[in-house]
Amino acid sequence: MDRCEVRTNIEYKIWVPGASNAIRNVIIEYRVANALRFFDDHDELYWNVTGNEWEIPIHRASASLHLPAGASQVRASAFTGLFGSYNRDVLIDTTADGFEFTVRSSLSFREGLTFAVGWAPGVVARPSAFDKATGFFRANAFFALPFIALVAMFTLWYLRGRDPRRRPIAVQYEPPAKMTPAEIGMLVDNRLDLRDITATLVDLAVKGYIRIEEKEPTGFTGFLDDLGLVDRKDYGFTILKPESGWKDLTLHETLMLSSLSAVAVQGYLNLSDLQNNFYQSIPAIKSAVYKKLRERGYYTNNPMTVASIYCIVAFILFGLGIILMIWRGLSIGWGDLLSLLLTIIIIYIFGRIIPRRTIAGTRAYEGVLGFEEFLDRVESDRFKNIVKTPEMFEKFLPYAMALKVEKKWSRAFEGIYNRQPEWYAGMGGGMFRSYMLVSALDGLSKHSGAAMMSSPRSASGSGLGGGGFSGGGFGGGGGRGF
Repeated sequence: MDRCEVRTNIEYKIWVPGASNAIRNVIIEYRVANALRFFDDHDELYWNVTGNEWEIPIHRASASLHLPAGASQVRASAFTGLFGSYNRDVLIDTTADGFEFTVRSSLSFREGLTFAVGWAPGVVARPSAFDKATGFFRANAFFALPFIALVAMFTLWYLRGRDPRRRPIAVQYEPPAKMTPAEIGMLVDNRLDLRDITATLVDLAVKGYIRIEEKEPTGFTGFLDDLGLVDRKDYGFTILKPESGWKDLTLHETLMLSSLSAVAVQGYLNLSDLQNNFYQSIPAIKSAVYKKLRERGYYTNNPMTVASIYCIVAFILFGLGIILMIWRGLSIGWGDLLSLLLTIIIIYIFGRIIPRRTIAGTRAYEGVLGFEEFLDRVESDRFKNIVKTPEMFEKFLPYAMALKVEKKWSRAFEGIYNRQPEWYAGMGGGMFRSYMLVSALDGLSKHSGAAMMSSPRSASGSGLGGGGFSGGGFGGGGGRGF
């Protein structure tokens, strides 16, 4: 006899070696937990005797029910036919301690026998609230995974992932510790985004190392771009200083310029030239930013590595869950998949916030938040006495981009920053406004992100009272007759 689980059913295959036109009686004994249903006025057994999935006819079907001693107000009902049928082609005989149910005619393809028997409460001990709770969690153990993951990850974060307590935030008018936009971007959210890389690109332009040129598409593509049907802008970069003039730059800034120089021709390149090339430099740039922050004592472990480890662990657990279900022959339903997905999402989210800053890192983070307060609210009355100059706007614009407050920063300089910068060209003539530059840089950020991340394909590393019917209740089965 072979046993396996098929969808939500247990399937047995039974054979008799050497038998030919033989009749054999096969007795299968099993126990079922939580099979009774409890109502205010009665207890009930609603039982599917044969199941409704047999692919062969059943010539005779019957069932015997033995009630516990003392059962009173007993009543019974039975149904035959396809799933959901209300046909009652069943003979019900009362016995000394229960009932006999016999189908009057044979059952056809996918037809079955179901009975429902009820009796007055008090004969069978009803489960307590604790019994119900444990039974529910035992039957739905897979759905407990997200709660277990939540408790475990919260405990891990509480014990090992929290930053030291922050002090009240004071406004800062300069970047703390002369940090670069990329360093500030990583310290804020423990990762280096493409936004931070674009902010570094703009910062290098402001400092005079490169010049950015916005290039409008021409011809029919330009016509479609003007209509807003396509967005095919390109950007050009001119490297203004030779490598010997990069000595004052940090390592990640040097790597950035080196990556541009590697594809430049006579010091000039288009953004499109970075496609399938620049992506190779991103890990080194991220590593250089983290190395600088670690040298400052802001981290003890690489936050991006920690987050990646938890992400990998989450997906490994997801894969192991699927493999375990397949190995046990269980069906993979939407509820199971949802439970697994919620589990990996919880692990992933906590993996992003678990990387811990040191005390020095927390103090620097306080300074960043104070500097962000200045950039974000410089147009308010609180800062109305600040002397705003075009030079200030350009100097802090890359930081505002890294902190995602560049639009508010630009509004504070309306009427003050009214000339196109020398480091950004191609915006056309006419009246110039600070918000126009920020809008143009948003376009640069969008296009540069797509170009810098692009890589060639080879690089890439799912009852009773008329309420019953045939097939309802517990029990049942089905078969194919081999």
